[in-house]
Amino acid sequence: METRHLTAIIETTENNYGAYLEDVGGLGGIGKTIAEVKASLLDAIDFLIDFSKENGYEIPEELQGDYVIDFRMDVKSFLSVYSGILTK
Repeated sequence: METRHLTAIIETTENNYGAYLEDVGGLGGIGKTIAEVKASLLDAIDFLIDFSKENGYEIPEELQGDYVIDFRMDVKSFLSVYSGILTK
């Protein structure tokens, strides 16, 4: 089976970061740092898989088997995070 690449988008909010999977609806994470938001999203994925197995629900096809999550930022968030570096 081939490894799937799933895309997670990280966005800035007023006080935090938010992240969601483009390929799987209803999954998201939040954190004060980029590392926290990544960990939060990965925890949400693990929770969904475990919950689905324990309760007899189908695991989304995208999360079955091997997958890699590619984290990306939208342009507005990227520029906001790196504004001090890019404007020097």
